[in-house]
Amino acid sequence: MENKDKIKNKLEEHFFEIIDQARNGITICDPNQEDNPLIYVNKAFTETFGYTFDESVGKNCRFLQGTDRDQANLEVIRDAIKTESEVQTVLRNYTKDGELVYNEVKVSPIFDKNTGELKFFLGIQKDITKSSYRPNTKSIYEDQVTDKILKEFAQSASKIDSDSLIQELNIYQAELLAQNDELVQKDKSLQALNEEFSSLFLDAPIPYLLIDSNLEIKRFNHLADEYLGISNSKLMIKSLFFYIKRDNIQKIISWITNKDYNKFAMEIDVLCKYGNKRRFKFSAKEYMLDNSLLMLSLIDIQEEYEIKSNLEEKVQEELDKRISHEKYIEKQAKLASMGEMIDVIAHQWLNPLTIISLYAQNSSTAIRELEHKIEQLDDIAYDLGEIERQTKHLVNTLNEFRSFFRPDKNSELISMKVIIDSVLVLIKDELRKNRITINIEYEKDFKVKVIENQFKHVLINLFTNTRDAFNENNIKEKKINIKLEEEESYHILKYFDNAGGIHEDNLPKLFDLNFTTKSSGKGTGIGLYLCEQIIKKFTCGIEVCNYEDGVCFTIKFPK
Repeated sequence: MENKDKIKNKLEEHFFEIIDQARNGITICDPNQEDNPLIYVNKAFTETFGYTFDESVGKNCRFLQGTDRDQANLEVIRDAIKTESEVQTVLRNYTKDGELVYNEVKVSPIFDKNTGELKFFLGIQKDITKSSYRPNTKSIYEDQVTDKILKEFAQSASKIDSDSLIQELNIYQAELLAQNDELVQKDKSLQALNEEFSSLFLDAPIPYLLIDSNLEIKRFNHLADEYLGISNSKLMIKSLFFYIKRDNIQKIISWITNKDYNKFAMEIDVLCKYGNKRRFKFSAKEYMLDNSLLMLSLIDIQEEYEIKSNLEEKVQEELDKRISHEKYIEKQAKLASMGEMIDVIAHQWLNPLTIISLYAQNSSTAIRELEHKIEQLDDIAYDLGEIERQTKHLVNTLNEFRSFFRPDKNSELISMKVIIDSVLVLIKDELRKNRITINIEYEKDFKVKVIENQFKHVLINLFTNTRDAFNENNIKEKKINIKLEEEESYHILKYFDNAGGIHEDNLPKLFDLNFTTKSSGKGTGIGLYLCEQIIKKFTCGIEVCNYEDGVCFTIKFPK
Protein backbone atom coordinates (compact mmCIF):
# COMPACT_ATOMS: atom_id res chain seq x y z
CA MET A 1 0.00 0.00 0.00
CA GLU A 2 1.30 3.46 -0.87
CA ASN A 3 2.41 5.62 2.04
CA LYS A 4 0.24 8.42 3.35
CA ASP A 5 2.21 11.25 1.73
CA LYS A 6 1.80 9.72 -1.75
CA ILE A 7 -1.92 9.14 -1.16
CA LYS A 8 -2.27 12.71 0.06
CA ASN A 9 -0.49 14.11 -2.99
CA LYS A 10 -2.64 12.04 -5.38
CA LEU A 11 -5.83 13.14 -3.66
CA GLU A 12 -4.84 16.81 -3.82
CA GLU A 13 -4.00 16.48 -7.51
CA HIS A 14 -7.25 14.62 -8.23
CA PHE A 15 -9.28 17.16 -6.26
CA PHE A 16 -8.15 20.14 -8.32
CA GLU A 17 -8.54 18.18 -11.57
CA ILE A 18 -12.18 17.47 -10.69
CA ILE A 19 -12.93 21.12 -9.98
CA ASP A 20 -11.12 22.47 -13.04
CA GLN A 21 -12.72 19.93 -15.40
CA ALA A 22 -16.26 20.36 -14.06
CA ARG A 23 -18.72 21.73 -16.66
CA ASN A 24 -20.37 24.13 -14.25
CA GLY A 25 -18.72 27.04 -12.52
CA ILE A 26 -17.46 26.28 -9.00
CA THR A 27 -16.49 28.97 -6.47
CA ILE A 28 -15.27 28.99 -2.86
CA CYS A 29 -15.58 32.06 -0.65
CA ASP A 30 -14.34 32.72 2.89
CA PRO A 31 -16.98 34.11 5.31
CA ASN A 32 -14.32 34.57 7.98
CA GLN A 33 -12.72 37.36 5.97
CA GLU A 34 -14.13 40.84 5.54
CA ASP A 35 -16.91 41.01 2.86
CA ASN A 36 -16.87 37.20 2.30
CA PRO A 37 -14.40 37.30 -0.67
CA LEU A 38 -13.88 34.61 -3.31
CA ILE A 39 -10.74 32.57 -2.63
CA TYR A 40 -11.10 30.15 -5.57
CA VAL A 41 -12.86 29.96 -8.96
CA ASN A 42 -12.57 27.09 -11.46
CA LYS A 43 -11.93 27.15 -15.20
CA ALA A 44 -15.64 26.90 -16.15
CA PHE A 45 -16.39 30.02 -14.09
CA THR A 46 -13.68 32.07 -15.87
CA GLU A 47 -14.88 30.83 -19.27
CA THR A 48 -18.52 31.69 -18.50
CA PHE A 49 -17.94 35.22 -17.21
CA GLY A 50 -14.67 36.16 -18.94
CA TYR A 51 -12.88 37.21 -15.73
CA THR A 52 -9.48 35.63 -15.00
CA PHE A 53 -8.68 33.86 -11.75
CA ASP A 54 -6.70 36.89 -10.44
CA GLU A 55 -9.48 39.31 -11.45
CA SER A 56 -12.07 37.25 -9.52
CA VAL A 57 -10.28 36.15 -6.33
CA GLY A 58 -10.49 38.64 -3.48
CA LYS A 59 -13.85 40.10 -4.57
CA ASN A 60 -17.38 39.45 -3.31
CA CYS A 61 -19.63 37.58 -5.80
CA ARG A 62 -21.81 40.66 -6.14
CA PHE A 63 -19.34 42.07 -8.70
CA LEU A 64 -21.06 39.77 -11.25
CA GLN A 65 -24.31 41.75 -10.81
CA GLY A 66 -22.83 45.00 -12.09
CA THR A 67 -25.34 47.76 -11.39
CA ASP A 68 -28.33 45.36 -11.56
CA ARG A 69 -28.79 45.07 -7.77
CA ASP A 70 -32.62 45.20 -7.70
CA GLN A 71 -33.20 41.43 -7.70
CA ALA A 72 -35.56 39.74 -5.25
CA ASN A 73 -33.56 36.52 -5.22
CA LEU A 74 -30.51 38.35 -3.86
CA GLU A 75 -32.35 38.52 -0.54
CA VAL A 76 -32.73 34.72 -0.66
CA ILE A 77 -28.95 34.40 -1.01
CA ARG A 78 -28.32 36.89 1.82
CA ASP A 79 -30.68 35.07 4.18
CA ALA A 80 -28.99 31.74 3.45
CA ILE A 81 -25.54 33.21 4.14
CA LYS A 82 -26.79 34.84 7.32
CA THR A 83 -28.37 31.60 8.59
CA GLU A 84 -25.47 29.46 7.27
CA SER A 85 -27.90 27.31 5.28
CA GLU A 86 -28.03 25.88 1.76
CA VAL A 87 -29.90 27.69 -1.03
CA GLN A 88 -30.55 27.36 -4.78
CA THR A 89 -31.91 30.16 -6.99
CA VAL A 90 -31.41 32.05 -10.25
CA LEU A 91 -29.68 35.44 -10.57
CA ARG A 92 -29.05 37.87 -13.37
CA ASN A 93 -25.26 38.17 -13.72
CA TYR A 94 -23.05 39.83 -16.32
CA THR A 95 -19.86 38.85 -18.12
CA LYS A 96 -16.77 41.03 -18.27
CA ASP A 97 -18.03 42.32 -21.65
CA GLY A 98 -21.43 43.25 -20.13
CA GLU A 99 -23.40 40.31 -21.60
CA LEU A 100 -26.38 39.10 -19.50
CA VAL A 101 -26.11 35.61 -18.02
CA TYR A 102 -29.00 33.85 -16.23
CA ASN A 103 -27.09 32.04 -13.53
CA GLU A 104 -28.56 29.07 -11.66
CA VAL A 105 -26.73 29.28 -8.34
CA LYS A 106 -26.50 26.72 -5.56
CA VAL A 107 -24.72 27.84 -2.37
CA SER A 108 -23.74 25.37 0.37
CA PRO A 109 -22.00 26.10 3.70
CA ILE A 110 -18.90 24.04 4.62
CA PHE A 111 -18.29 23.45 8.34
CA ASP A 112 -15.22 22.34 10.29
CA LYS A 113 -15.75 18.67 11.14
CA ASN A 114 -14.14 18.96 14.59
CA THR A 115 -15.33 22.36 15.83
CA GLY A 116 -18.52 22.84 13.81
CA GLU A 117 -17.37 26.35 12.85
CA LEU A 118 -18.31 27.71 9.43
CA LYS A 119 -15.20 27.65 7.20
CA PHE A 120 -16.33 28.27 3.59
CA PHE A 121 -19.28 28.65 1.21
CA LEU A 122 -19.21 26.42 -1.88
CA GLY A 123 -21.01 27.79 -4.95
CA ILE A 124 -22.06 25.80 -8.05
CA GLN A 125 -23.11 28.06 -10.92
CA LYS A 126 -24.76 27.01 -14.18
CA ASP A 127 -25.39 29.24 -17.21
CA ILE A 128 -29.09 28.72 -18.19
CA THR A 129 -29.29 31.73 -20.52
CA LYS A 130 -29.96 29.59 -23.63
CA SER A 131 -32.22 27.19 -21.81
CA SER A 132 -35.89 26.95 -22.95
CA TYR A 133 -37.18 27.67 -19.45
CA ARG A 134 -35.26 30.95 -19.05
CA PRO A 135 -37.63 33.73 -17.72
CA ASN A 136 -38.78 36.39 -20.21
CA THR A 137 -39.68 39.27 -17.93
CA LYS A 138 -38.02 40.77 -14.96
CA SER A 139 -41.03 41.12 -12.63
CA ILE A 140 -42.52 37.63 -13.17
CA TYR A 141 -39.05 36.08 -12.88
CA GLU A 142 -38.30 37.69 -9.55
CA ASP A 143 -41.68 37.22 -7.93
CA GLN A 144 -42.55 33.70 -9.11
CA VAL A 145 -39.24 32.07 -10.05
CA THR A 146 -40.09 28.47 -9.30
CA ASP A 147 -43.65 28.56 -10.72
CA LYS A 148 -42.48 30.30 -13.88
CA ILE A 149 -39.70 27.79 -14.51
CA LEU A 150 -42.10 24.86 -14.09
CA LYS A 151 -44.80 26.47 -16.28
CA GLU A 152 -42.40 27.31 -19.10
CA PHE A 153 -40.81 23.89 -18.79
CA ALA A 154 -44.27 22.28 -19.14
CA GLN A 155 -45.14 24.46 -22.17
CA SER A 156 -41.82 23.64 -23.80
CA ALA A 157 -42.25 19.95 -23.13
CA SER A 158 -45.53 19.87 -25.12
CA LYS A 159 -43.66 21.00 -28.21
CA ILE A 160 -40.85 18.50 -27.92
CA ASP A 161 -40.85 14.84 -28.64
CA SER A 162 -41.31 13.10 -25.29
CA ASP A 163 -38.70 10.41 -25.98
CA SER A 164 -36.07 13.02 -26.87
CA LEU A 165 -36.96 15.04 -23.77
CA ILE A 166 -36.73 11.99 -21.51
CA GLN A 167 -33.42 11.04 -23.07
CA GLU A 168 -32.07 14.57 -22.55
CA LEU A 169 -33.30 14.65 -18.96
CA ASN A 170 -31.72 11.24 -18.29
CA ILE A 171 -28.39 12.47 -19.65
CA TYR A 172 -28.60 15.60 -17.56
CA GLN A 173 -29.56 13.60 -14.50
CA ALA A 174 -26.63 11.27 -15.06
CA GLU A 175 -24.29 14.24 -15.34
CA LEU A 176 -25.65 15.73 -12.13
CA LEU A 177 -25.35 12.42 -10.31
CA ALA A 178 -21.76 12.02 -11.54
CA GLN A 179 -20.91 15.53 -10.42
CA ASN A 180 -22.61 14.89 -7.09
CA ASP A 181 -20.61 11.68 -6.64
CA GLU A 182 -17.43 13.55 -7.48
CA LEU A 183 -18.29 16.29 -4.99
CA VAL A 184 -19.04 13.71 -2.28
CA GLN A 185 -15.75 11.98 -3.02
CA LYS A 186 -13.99 15.34 -2.97
CA ASP A 187 -15.54 16.15 0.40
CA LYS A 188 -14.36 12.82 1.78
CA SER A 189 -10.90 13.44 0.37
CA LEU A 190 -10.81 16.88 1.93
CA GLN A 191 -11.88 15.45 5.28
CA ALA A 192 -9.22 12.75 5.03
CA LEU A 193 -6.58 15.32 4.12
CA ASN A 194 -7.66 17.53 6.99
CA GLU A 195 -7.46 14.64 9.43
CA GLU A 196 -4.08 13.62 8.01
CA PHE A 197 -2.82 17.20 8.25
CA SER A 198 -4.05 17.53 11.84
CA SER A 199 -2.22 14.34 12.77
CA LEU A 200 0.99 15.42 11.06
CA PHE A 201 0.72 18.92 12.53
CA LEU A 202 0.15 17.81 16.11
CA ASP A 203 2.84 15.08 16.15
CA ALA A 204 5.46 16.92 14.04
CA PRO A 205 9.05 16.70 15.41
CA ILE A 206 9.34 20.51 15.13
CA PRO A 207 7.37 23.10 17.14
CA TYR A 208 4.62 24.62 14.96
CA LEU A 209 2.31 27.56 15.61
CA LEU A 210 -0.61 28.93 13.57
CA ILE A 211 -0.67 32.71 14.09
CA ASP A 212 -2.63 35.60 12.63
CA SER A 213 -1.32 39.03 11.60
CA ASN A 214 -1.65 40.24 15.21
CA LEU A 215 0.65 37.41 16.41
CA GLU A 216 -2.26 35.71 18.18
CA ILE A 217 -1.65 31.96 18.47
CA LYS A 218 -4.65 30.18 16.92
CA ARG A 219 -3.29 26.65 17.13
CA PHE A 220 -0.13 24.88 18.28
CA ASN A 221 1.27 21.37 18.19
CA HIS A 222 2.47 19.14 21.03
CA LEU A 223 6.16 20.04 20.78
CA ALA A 224 5.44 23.79 20.73
CA ASP A 225 3.37 23.31 23.88
CA GLU A 226 6.19 21.29 25.44
CA TYR A 227 8.63 24.15 24.86
CA LEU A 228 6.37 27.12 25.63
CA GLY A 229 3.72 25.71 27.99
CA ILE A 230 0.92 27.39 25.99
CA SER A 231 -1.82 25.07 27.27
CA ASN A 232 -0.94 26.01 30.85
CA SER A 233 -1.49 29.72 30.18
CA LYS A 234 -4.54 31.12 31.98
CA LEU A 235 -4.87 34.00 29.52
CA MET A 236 -7.87 33.86 27.19
CA ILE A 237 -5.86 35.27 24.28
CA LYS A 238 -2.62 33.43 23.64
CA SER A 239 -0.16 35.67 21.82
CA LEU A 240 3.42 35.38 20.62
CA PHE A 241 4.00 38.70 22.42
CA PHE A 242 4.22 36.83 25.72
CA TYR A 243 7.14 34.68 24.58
CA ILE A 244 9.38 37.24 22.85
CA LYS A 245 11.27 40.22 24.24
CA ARG A 246 9.83 43.63 23.46
CA ASP A 247 12.83 44.76 21.36
CA ASN A 248 12.29 41.77 19.02
CA ILE A 249 8.52 42.23 18.59
CA GLN A 250 8.93 44.99 16.00
CA LYS A 251 11.36 42.82 14.03
CA ILE A 252 8.82 39.98 13.93
CA ILE A 253 5.97 42.31 12.89
CA SER A 254 8.10 43.82 10.10
CA TRP A 255 9.20 40.33 9.00
CA ILE A 256 5.56 39.25 8.67
CA THR A 257 4.12 42.51 7.28
CA ASN A 258 6.75 42.77 4.52
CA LYS A 259 6.51 39.00 3.85
CA ASP A 260 10.25 38.72 4.43
CA TYR A 261 9.61 35.16 5.60
CA ASN A 262 9.60 34.29 1.89
CA LYS A 263 13.19 35.53 1.67
CA PHE A 264 14.94 34.50 4.89
CA ALA A 265 14.52 32.86 8.29
CA MET A 266 14.90 34.85 11.50
CA GLU A 267 16.80 33.95 14.67
CA ILE A 268 15.03 35.05 17.87
CA ASP A 269 15.43 34.42 21.60
CA VAL A 270 12.20 32.88 22.98
CA LEU A 271 11.07 32.71 26.61
CA CYS A 272 10.19 29.06 27.28
CA LYS A 273 8.63 27.28 30.25
CA TYR A 274 10.01 28.04 33.72
CA GLY A 275 11.58 31.28 32.46
CA ASN A 276 14.25 29.55 30.36
CA LYS A 277 15.47 31.48 27.32
CA ARG A 278 16.37 29.58 24.15
CA ARG A 279 17.41 30.56 20.64
CA PHE A 280 15.07 29.53 17.78
CA LYS A 281 15.16 29.93 14.00
CA PHE A 282 11.75 31.15 12.79
CA SER A 283 10.45 30.11 9.35
CA ALA A 284 6.93 30.78 8.06
CA LYS A 285 4.58 30.12 5.16
CA GLU A 286 0.94 30.90 4.50
CA TYR A 287 -1.48 28.30 5.84
CA MET A 288 -3.03 26.61 2.78
CA LEU A 289 -6.52 26.26 4.31
CA ASP A 290 -6.71 29.87 5.55
CA ASN A 291 -4.43 32.46 3.97
CA SER A 292 -5.09 34.88 6.83
CA LEU A 293 -2.96 32.62 9.03
CA LEU A 294 0.75 31.82 9.00
CA MET A 295 2.26 28.47 9.88
CA LEU A 296 5.33 29.28 11.97
CA SER A 297 8.05 26.69 12.57
CA LEU A 298 10.47 27.10 15.47
CA ILE A 299 13.76 25.23 15.10
CA ASP A 300 15.74 24.99 18.34
CA ILE A 301 19.30 26.22 17.59
CA GLN A 302 20.38 26.96 21.19
CA GLU A 303 23.31 24.52 21.15
CA GLU A 304 24.44 25.69 17.72
CA TYR A 305 24.13 29.31 18.91
CA GLU A 306 26.21 28.63 22.03
CA ILE A 307 28.91 26.87 19.98
CA LYS A 308 28.97 29.77 17.52
CA SER A 309 29.16 32.34 20.34
CA ASN A 310 31.98 30.43 22.06
CA LEU A 311 33.81 30.13 18.75
CA GLU A 312 33.50 33.88 18.14
CA GLU A 313 34.89 34.54 21.62
CA LYS A 314 37.81 32.21 20.98
CA VAL A 315 38.49 33.79 17.59
CA GLN A 316 38.48 37.24 19.19
CA GLU A 317 40.74 35.98 21.96
CA GLU A 318 43.21 34.52 19.44
CA LEU A 319 43.04 37.72 17.41
CA ASP A 320 43.84 39.77 20.52
CA LYS A 321 46.75 37.45 21.24
CA ARG A 322 48.03 37.83 17.68
CA ILE A 323 47.79 41.61 17.83
CA SER A 324 49.56 41.57 21.22
CA HIS A 325 52.26 39.27 19.80
CA GLU A 326 52.78 41.50 16.78
CA LYS A 327 53.10 44.55 19.04
CA TYR A 328 55.63 42.62 21.12
CA ILE A 329 57.59 41.71 17.97
CA GLU A 330 57.47 45.32 16.83
CA LYS A 331 58.73 46.45 20.22
CA GLN A 332 61.54 43.88 20.15
CA ALA A 333 62.53 44.98 16.66
CA LYS A 334 62.59 48.57 17.81
CA LEU A 335 64.71 47.65 20.79
CA ALA A 336 67.09 45.82 18.47
CA SER A 337 67.20 48.92 16.28
CA MET A 338 67.79 51.00 19.39
CA GLY A 339 70.88 48.97 20.24
CA GLU A 340 72.29 49.54 16.78
CA MET A 341 71.34 53.21 16.88
CA ILE A 342 73.18 53.69 20.20
CA ASP A 343 76.34 52.46 18.49
CA VAL A 344 75.65 54.86 15.62
CA ILE A 345 75.06 57.72 18.07
CA ALA A 346 78.31 56.96 19.86
CA HIS A 347 80.18 56.92 16.54
CA GLN A 348 78.39 60.01 15.21
CA TRP A 349 79.03 62.00 18.35
CA LEU A 350 82.60 60.83 18.92
CA ASN A 351 84.00 62.42 15.76
CA PRO A 352 82.23 65.81 16.14
CA LEU A 353 83.17 66.01 19.83
CA THR A 354 86.79 65.26 19.00
CA ILE A 355 86.75 67.91 16.27
CA ILE A 356 85.08 70.40 18.62
CA SER A 357 87.70 69.68 21.25
CA LEU A 358 90.59 70.22 18.80
CA TYR A 359 89.12 73.44 17.39
CA ALA A 360 88.48 74.68 20.92
CA GLN A 361 92.15 73.97 21.88
CA ASN A 362 93.37 75.70 18.72
CA SER A 363 91.20 78.71 19.42
CA SER A 364 92.35 78.85 23.04
CA THR A 365 96.04 78.73 22.03
CA ALA A 366 95.47 81.29 19.28
CA ILE A 367 93.73 83.66 21.69
CA ARG A 368 96.69 83.47 24.08
CA GLU A 369 98.99 84.31 21.24
CA LEU A 370 96.62 86.92 19.83
CA GLU A 371 98.53 89.80 21.25
CA HIS A 372 101.65 88.60 19.47
CA LYS A 373 100.11 87.42 16.13
CA ILE A 374 97.07 89.37 15.13
CA GLU A 375 97.00 87.57 11.74
CA GLN A 376 95.69 84.38 13.43
CA LEU A 377 92.23 85.94 13.80
CA ASP A 378 91.09 84.32 10.52
CA ASP A 379 92.06 80.88 11.82
CA ILE A 380 90.19 81.48 15.06
CA ALA A 381 87.07 82.53 13.15
CA TYR A 382 87.26 79.36 11.02
CA ASP A 383 87.69 77.17 14.10
CA LEU A 384 84.72 78.76 15.83
CA GLY A 385 82.60 78.31 12.70
CA GLU A 386 83.54 74.64 12.54
CA ILE A 387 82.60 74.24 16.20
CA GLU A 388 79.17 75.73 15.37
CA ARG A 389 78.71 73.41 12.37
CA GLN A 390 79.65 70.31 14.37
CA THR A 391 77.35 71.38 17.20
CA LYS A 392 74.44 71.78 14.76
CA HIS A 393 75.19 68.34 13.37
CA LEU A 394 74.99 66.87 16.88
CA VAL A 395 71.71 68.71 17.54
CA ASN A 396 70.15 67.54 14.25
CA THR A 397 71.25 63.97 14.89
CA LEU A 398 69.87 64.08 18.41
CA ASN A 399 66.51 65.46 17.17
CA GLU A 400 66.19 62.75 14.53
CA PHE A 401 66.89 60.03 17.09
CA ARG A 402 64.42 61.53 19.55
CA SER A 403 61.77 61.63 16.79
CA PHE A 404 62.50 58.04 15.77
CA PHE A 405 62.00 56.65 19.27
CA ARG A 406 58.91 58.69 20.15
CA PRO A 407 55.59 56.76 20.43
CA ASP A 408 53.89 56.36 17.03
CA LYS A 409 51.28 58.92 16.01
CA ASN A 410 48.42 58.48 13.58
CA SER A 411 49.17 58.18 9.89
CA GLU A 412 49.54 61.43 7.97
CA LEU A 413 50.42 62.63 4.49
CA ILE A 414 54.15 63.26 4.27
CA SER A 415 56.69 63.74 1.49
CA MET A 416 58.72 60.62 0.67
CA LYS A 417 61.77 62.86 0.07
CA VAL A 418 61.43 64.24 3.61
CA ILE A 419 61.34 60.70 5.06
CA ILE A 420 64.39 59.59 3.05
CA ASP A 421 66.40 62.73 3.97
CA SER A 422 65.56 62.17 7.64
CA VAL A 423 66.76 58.55 7.45
CA LEU A 424 69.99 59.67 5.74
CA VAL A 425 70.73 61.93 8.72
CA LEU A 426 70.42 58.90 11.01
CA ILE A 427 72.69 56.63 8.93
CA LYS A 428 75.09 59.27 7.56
CA ASP A 429 78.10 58.25 9.67
CA GLU A 430 77.29 54.55 9.27
CA LEU A 431 77.46 55.03 5.49
CA ARG A 432 80.79 56.80 5.81
CA LYS A 433 82.17 54.23 8.26
CA ASN A 434 81.30 51.30 5.95
CA ARG A 435 82.25 53.24 2.78
CA ILE A 436 78.77 52.82 1.26
CA THR A 437 77.70 55.09 -1.58
CA ILE A 438 73.99 55.90 -1.69
CA ASN A 439 72.28 57.52 -4.67
CA ILE A 440 68.72 58.94 -4.66
CA GLU A 441 66.84 59.37 -7.97
CA TYR A 442 63.73 61.52 -7.71
CA GLU A 443 61.67 61.17 -10.88
CA LYS A 444 59.01 63.01 -8.92
CA ASP A 445 58.52 63.45 -5.19
CA PHE A 446 55.18 62.24 -3.85
CA LYS A 447 53.30 62.24 -0.57
CA VAL A 448 52.12 59.06 1.16
CA LYS A 449 49.82 58.49 4.12
CA VAL A 450 51.94 56.60 6.66
CA ILE A 451 53.09 56.70 10.27
CA GLU A 452 56.43 58.42 9.73
CA ASN A 453 58.55 56.66 12.34
CA GLN A 454 57.27 53.21 11.33
CA PHE A 455 58.17 53.78 7.69
CA LYS A 456 61.59 55.11 8.71
CA HIS A 457 62.03 51.80 10.50
CA VAL A 458 61.35 49.97 7.18
CA LEU A 459 64.06 51.94 5.33
CA ILE A 460 66.58 51.60 8.18
CA ASN A 461 65.96 47.85 8.29
CA LEU A 462 66.59 47.55 4.54
CA PHE A 463 69.81 49.54 4.92
CA THR A 464 70.96 47.45 7.92
CA ASN A 465 70.42 44.19 6.00
CA THR A 466 72.32 45.59 3.00
CA ARG A 467 75.23 46.74 5.20
CA ASP A 468 75.51 43.27 6.80
CA ALA A 469 75.37 41.60 3.35
CA PHE A 470 78.12 43.91 2.07
CA ASN A 471 80.38 42.91 4.94
CA GLU A 472 79.58 39.19 4.83
CA ASN A 473 80.18 39.00 1.06
CA ASN A 474 83.27 41.26 1.14
CA ILE A 475 81.87 43.66 -1.49
CA LYS A 476 84.45 46.28 -2.46
CA GLU A 477 82.35 48.93 -4.21
CA LYS A 478 79.25 49.15 -2.02
CA LYS A 479 76.33 50.92 -3.67
CA ILE A 480 72.70 51.57 -2.76
CA ASN A 481 70.29 53.17 -5.20
CA ILE A 482 66.80 54.47 -4.28
CA LYS A 483 64.34 55.46 -7.02
CA LEU A 484 60.99 57.19 -6.74
CA GLU A 485 58.73 56.40 -9.70
CA GLU A 486 55.10 56.90 -10.81
CA GLU A 487 52.59 54.50 -12.35
CA GLU A 488 48.95 55.07 -13.24
CA SER A 489 47.59 53.78 -9.92
CA TYR A 490 50.67 53.72 -7.68
CA HIS A 491 53.55 55.73 -6.25
CA ILE A 492 56.59 53.44 -6.24
CA LEU A 493 59.77 53.31 -4.18
CA LYS A 494 62.51 50.97 -5.43
CA TYR A 495 65.51 50.05 -3.30
CA PHE A 496 68.51 48.44 -5.08
CA ASP A 497 71.84 47.19 -3.76
CA ASN A 498 74.80 45.23 -5.17
CA ALA A 499 75.37 43.04 -2.10
CA GLY A 500 75.28 39.74 -3.98
CA GLY A 501 71.56 38.94 -4.01
CA ILE A 502 69.57 36.18 -2.24
CA HIS A 503 69.34 32.48 -3.08
CA GLU A 504 66.19 31.86 -5.15
CA ASP A 505 64.95 29.20 -2.70
CA ASN A 506 64.96 31.78 0.11
CA LEU A 507 63.07 34.55 -1.70
CA PRO A 508 59.53 33.19 -0.96
CA LYS A 509 60.39 32.87 2.76
CA LEU A 510 62.14 36.24 3.15
CA PHE A 511 59.21 37.93 4.98
CA ASP A 512 58.42 34.92 7.22
CA LEU A 513 58.70 35.36 10.97
CA ASN A 514 61.98 34.03 12.45
CA PHE A 515 63.51 33.41 8.99
CA THR A 516 66.96 34.90 8.36
CA THR A 517 69.69 34.51 5.74
CA LYS A 518 72.38 35.89 8.05
CA SER A 519 75.06 33.86 9.79
CA SER A 520 74.20 32.12 13.04
CA GLY A 521 73.80 34.59 15.90
CA LYS A 522 73.66 37.67 13.64
CA GLY A 523 70.00 37.67 12.55
CA THR A 524 66.73 37.56 14.50
CA GLY A 525 64.33 36.86 11.61
CA ILE A 526 62.10 39.71 12.81
CA GLY A 527 63.16 42.69 10.71
CA LEU A 528 61.71 41.95 7.26
CA TYR A 529 58.64 40.26 8.77
CA LEU A 530 57.90 43.47 10.67
CA CYS A 531 58.60 45.56 7.55
CA GLU A 532 55.93 43.64 5.64
CA GLN A 533 53.41 44.01 8.50
CA ILE A 534 54.02 47.77 8.68
CA ILE A 535 53.64 48.16 4.90
CA LYS A 536 50.42 46.09 4.85
CA LYS A 537 49.04 48.36 7.57
CA PHE A 538 49.28 51.26 5.10
CA THR A 539 47.46 49.17 2.39
CA CYS A 540 50.70 49.04 0.49
CA GLY A 541 52.60 46.10 -0.93
CA ILE A 542 56.26 45.04 -0.87
CA GLU A 543 57.97 42.70 -3.33
CA VAL A 544 61.55 41.45 -3.62
CA CYS A 545 63.57 39.95 -6.45
CA ASN A 546 67.18 39.48 -7.44
CA TYR A 547 68.40 42.23 -9.75
CA GLU A 548 71.77 42.16 -11.51
CA ASP A 549 74.36 41.67 -8.73
CA GLY A 550 72.03 42.41 -5.81
CA VAL A 551 68.39 42.64 -4.79
CA CYS A 552 65.55 45.01 -5.54
CA PHE A 553 62.78 45.79 -3.01
CA THR A 554 59.68 47.42 -4.57
CA ILE A 555 57.15 49.21 -2.35
CA LYS A 556 53.87 50.35 -3.96
CA PHE A 557 51.61 53.04 -2.47
CA PRO A 558 48.05 53.33 -3.90
CA LYS A 559 47.30 56.82 -5.16
